[in-house]
Amino acid sequence: MFVNDDAHQNVKIREARESDLKPINSLYRQINAQHYQGAPEVFAQLPDEQNQEMGELHRQICDVKCYFTVAECGGNIIGYTTARIKETPKVSFLRGHLICRVDTIVVSKSSQGVGVGSALMASVKAWAHNQGATELRLEVMEFNQGAIEFYYAQGMETQSRIMSMSLDDLYD
Repeated sequence: MFVNDDAHQNVKIREARESDLKPINSLYRQINAQHYQGAPEVFAQLPDEQNQEMGELHRQICDVKCYFTVAECGGNIIGYTTARIKETPKVSFLRGHLICRVDTIVVSKSSQGVGVGSALMASVKAWAHNQGATELRLEVMEFNQGAIEFYYAQGMETQSRIMSMSLDDLYD
C-alpha cells in the first residue's frame, strides 16, 4: 500500500475493532515506555496491571467521534492512530475552522522506518479532509526527535510551542 519494503507491502489500514485491543494495548505500552523514559516528570509509568488502559482504549474504539485506525500486516497489528475533529475556540482573533487533532500515532519498533506511519497519516489526512477539516495538528514531545523528523517529512511545520516549568523546586 504505502510501504517501502517487501516485508510490509501488504499493510492494510482499517478501523480498529474490539478484537484488536490486546495488540493495540502492547503498542500503547510501547509508546508509554518511550515517553516515560524521555520525560518521567510528565508521564507516569504504567503498572503491570493492564485493565486501566484497556478500558480507555475500548472507550476510544467505541467513540463514534474518534477516528481509530490500525495498520495490519499478515494478521498482526503493527501500528495505530487516533484522531478527532475539533472546532477552533470561539475567540474574536482566531479564524474559525475545523481542525483534525491527531492524539496518538504509534508504529511497532520492528516496523518503523518503512512507511507504516506514513500510511497511517495518509489515512488520517483523507478522513480529516472528508470531515471538512482544513488543518491537521498534533503535539510532539521535544525529546522525540525521530517523531519530529517524521512529522516534518509528512509536510508538517512547527506552528506553536507548549512551554512549561516545574514550580515544585521554587516553593519548597
